[in-house]
Amino acid sequence: MRNKAALSGNLRVVLWAALVVIAGALLAGLCGIGLARALPAGGTADPLPVYTSLSLAAEDEPLLPVWQRYDPEQVTDTEEEEVFIDLGWIYAYMFWPMGIYDSQEEVPQDPLAFKRLVTEDILAYYLLDYPLPDTLLLTNLYSGRMVEQTDVRMDLALGQDSTGTQISLRLRFPGEAAARASQLDQAVELVQNGLCEFLGGERNTLLGISAEGWYSLTEGAPFELLDRLQNRPLSEMPADTSLDVRLQQLCDELMLDAQIIRLENEVLLTLTDRYGSGMLCIYYDARLCCVSGVAIQMV
Repeated sequence: MRNKAALSGNLRVVLWAALVVIAGALLAGLCGIGLARALPAGGTADPLPVYTSLSLAAEDEPLLPVWQRYDPEQVTDTEEEEVFIDLGWIYAYMFWPMGIYDSQEEVPQDPLAFKRLVTEDILAYYLLDYPLPDTLLLTNLYSGRMVEQTDVRMDLALGQDSTGTQISLRLRFPGEAAARASQLDQAVELVQNGLCEFLGGERNTLLGISAEGWYSLTEGAPFELLDRLQNRPLSEMPADTSLDVRLQQLCDELMLDAQIIRLENEVLLTLTDRYGSGMLCIYYDARLCCVSGVAIQMV
């Protein structure tokens, strides 16, 4: 199994170097416009309670701006070695924080063929519907056991614009049957309880993702929201406090807006900083009981 230490440290900064150097010139003169609220995506989603003092749209699945801007007619092929990211890098620095591992000792080292979108106000790289060649080992958050899964597809987007740096990775499992209502109910309960325990300081991981894992995903870039989550205080409340009330109080204490959305096969958790410094999202697959994607926006 390939782990973080198996890769060269140079790969850790390749992505950010490419984005910062090119985007620096691309975005010169533009002022920040704050965190862009997610726009509706295709399809519908059943909204659950929003633990927030603000009104966030919950009718449909939200997308980061990097996906809102995607246009298949505007993207082009990347130049050779323009973005030298291979599967080993993704396994080590993106899958590892999500509790996902490769079952093979050797991982292909060839650079992945990203598509590039460059306009006057965005630089983005996309890898859509990529078939992962190996069997993945997924962490079941109910049992804690590793579960093998084949025929996995990956969508990956990396970008920077006037709203900040964005990372979005999501796995799909086309061979799995649609989630049952009971599976989604169980997933919602796990996400709600996990969020409550994490924000209250009772648990050090959020759906299995540790602070170290989030810093791996962001390559150690300064991220005020992540720093505040890592240093959250232990919050004690009466034992008879309802889950809804406890989550609302925790969000108010930490100046967060939290939203849980029931999708077709997943439950999506979003944490948005009320100060406007960014957003974290986690996809949890109700069928496989595992984290199936993450999205980050750093303003």
